[in-house]
Amino acid sequence: MLSYRSPLVSFLLLRSLAAGAVAELVLIKSMPHPDELAETEPYYQQLKTLAPRIRELVPDWTPQQFDNAVSYTCYVSVVESALDHAASYDLVELQSGPFSDGLDMESDYYLEFTRDPTAEEIRRFQAALFCAYLEAESEEFDHLAILKRVLPMVRATLM
Repeated sequence: MLSYRSPLVSFLLLRSLAAGAVAELVLIKSMPHPDELAETEPYYQQLKTLAPRIRELVPDWTPQQFDNAVSYTCYVSVVESALDHAASYDLVELQSGPFSDGLDMESDYYLEFTRDPTAEEIRRFQAALFCAYLEAESEEFDHLAILKRVLPMVRATLM
């Protein structure tokens, strides 16, 4: 019979305590430091401020969470740029000048409309642009493919 004083029980107990201590240290290490939380709070608040405008386009959008200010700074910058970029493609913009594709900035397209897109169709187009911008982290993505997919009433002709 093993007693609490036996070397094997002592070894197993110490090993168990050590494993628990390591797991606890890993958990504590993965938690953000209070100073890091204070650093990230302004960026989190900035995202909360942008959220209503974004949710007009993408109702189920949720921001990514970070535990350091550098990541939040970059992410907030990309989100703001994506929102501004998508919002700039309204009906007036689409009808008023050449359409440029983010993949080939050298080429411009003339857009012909079989009918004007509805406000909802424009919002879906802007939402698709916003999501593509976030994924690419820049405006270097295929705007033309999105235009053709979301606004089939618009025909693009290379100028």
